[in-house]
Amino acid sequence: MFYVRAMRISEHTLNRLSILKAILQNGPVARTDLPDLTGLSAGLITQQTSELVSSGLVVETREAASRKGRPRMLLEINGDDAVVIGASIDGQGNLLAAFVSLSGKKLHEARVHFPASATLADMAENIGNAIKQAIAESPIDADRIARVGIALPSVIDTARGAVHFNTTFPVEPTPFAAPVAQIIGIPVTIENNMDCM
Repeated sequence: MFYVRAMRISEHTLNRLSILKAILQNGPVARTDLPDLTGLSAGLITQQTSELVSSGLVVETREAASRKGRPRMLLEINGDDAVVIGASIDGQGNLLAAFVSLSGKKLHEARVHFPASATLADMAENIGNAIKQAIAESPIDADRIARVGIALPSVIDTARGAVHFNTTFPVEPTPFAAPVAQIIGIPVTIENNMDCM
C-alpha cells in the first residue's frame, strides 16, 4: 500500500479563493461589500484585491453615478482576459477539451483522438500533443491560455504533478504534468476525475 501526500493550501490562497468566489458570484461588487461576503477583514480585502487587480484576474470599473457622493469602484472577474482549459479522456482514446473564460463562460470545445499508449510516459506525450492540436485548431489565441487542468482516472499527486497508480499501466510514480506542460508551453495541473468533479 502507498500513500499520496495531501496538497495543503495556504491561508493566503484560501483567502484569495474566497475573495475571487465572492466577486464571481456577486460582481460587479465594491471592496466595501467584500468583508460581509467573505468574513475577511477590510485590510486583507484591500491587500488581496490590489494583488488580484495587478495580476489582471480582476478589473475595476467606476460605478455609474446613481447615488450621492463619489462613485464607488466595483470589482469583477476579468472574463475577457485569461482562458483555462479543462481536459479529460474518454474510453475511446479521445481527449475532450473545454476552453473556459475565468468568468465561467465556455468559449470552445474540442475532441481530439490520440494513439494508444504503451506506458504512462507515452500517454503524457500523446495527451500533450492532443492538447497542442486542440489549441492550434481553436479560435482562442494560445497566449490567452493561462493553465490546463487534466482529469485522469488515476491516483494522483497533484502537488508533484505525478500519477502514482493507474489500472492500465504498471504501478510506478510517473511525472505527468511537467511533460505535458513542456509540449504545450502552458502550466498544467492534473487531478483525479472525482477531485475535478
